[in-house]
Amino acid sequence: MNEKSDRIAEIIEKNLKEKGKNFEGWTEFNSAPVPSGEIVRTYPLGDTVTGILYSDGTLVISGTGPMYNYSSGSLVPFYLNKSSITSVVINSGVTTIGNRVFFNCTCLKSITIPNSVTSIGLYAFFNCSSLTAVNIPDSVRSIGDYAFENCVSLTSVNIPDSVKVIGVFAFSSCISLASIAIPNSVTNIGIHAFLECRSLTSVTIPDSVTTIQTTTFYNCTSLASVTIPDSVTRIDSNAFHGCTALTSIVIPASVTSIGSKAFWGCTSLKSITVLYNGSNQLIGTSAFATNAPGEKTADAYSANTNFINAATEAGYTINYLDQYTVTFKDWNGTVLKTETVKYGESAIPPDNPTRTGYTFIGWRGTYSNVTSDQEVIAAYELMS
Repeated sequence: MNEKSDRIAEIIEKNLKEKGKNFEGWTEFNSAPVPSGEIVRTYPLGDTVTGILYSDGTLVISGTGPMYNYSSGSLVPFYLNKSSITSVVINSGVTTIGNRVFFNCTCLKSITIPNSVTSIGLYAFFNCSSLTAVNIPDSVRSIGDYAFENCVSLTSVNIPDSVKVIGVFAFSSCISLASIAIPNSVTNIGIHAFLECRSLTSVTIPDSVTTIQTTTFYNCTSLASVTIPDSVTRIDSNAFHGCTALTSIVIPASVTSIGSKAFWGCTSLKSITVLYNGSNQLIGTSAFATNAPGEKTADAYSANTNFINAATEAGYTINYLDQYTVTFKDWNGTVLKTETVKYGESAIPPDNPTRTGYTFIGWRGTYSNVTSDQEVIAAYELMS
């Protein structure tokens, strides 16, 4: 080891001894990298976790076990030096990123997170306004509430398939975040999680999620594409409120409840398809009050009167998805033709049949403006 590494080891060993613990050497810490620059200060960040700040702006965090959680950003030991921190390297062995540890570190540009970390705490990177990218390792299971809120320069985040929970406001106001891949491991996306992510252009909800919660994508003004899987049963109030770039949406049959103002102010939303086929879908007040100008259409099943009423009130022309079978039969039950038609449309009858000793006089039954399955029988009269 060089002189600087020996000095780091001395500092960590001293901090550990003060807590009645022993430093076993660098193998325990996977050999902390040595930044260019001199040591400025050291900070206790956990019972067996130490941070060392260098003059080049690098904070190296080494040790084993969790970091401390802080009830206020001002209680973090390096709070008064936070403007000096431009990069953070967390070495393997550290298991958590504590609550508010990097709260308001506005000069922090990069972070290295090892595979030993299993959780990212509340407000962990809140208002780290210079942070541009984050690679979350596949050991992390949860991203805490407000973890990356207001990271306004953040353009890229890798969320691995180990993560199960994305917390409340987790990426709120990350106004430069253009894309996000949410893995199928995620079962809960917290309320307001992507609120005001104004550069986000597309999102696919994983089929592990059952609810799109309140204001999850509120005012994501560049969001033009949303894929909702058939695992989702609820779209809560204001979920997509103000998504002004959204032009179309397909809501699967599994969705039984759409909250108030869920799509309010989606001024480009000209096409809505709702696949629920029943009369009990719950539609909140002004759920589809998009204020989109011009012609706009909504595709729905005729049984879904709650949605049809809401969409009609919002100015959408309804196209019915129902399809029916019209069967044309001869006098003896022989099937002459079957045709599938859409709601309100007409079937085309076959060529007029013949019957010895009789004259064909028409069809008994309905095959125009069809709203249910129909059986149409050939009618004859005896020749005189």
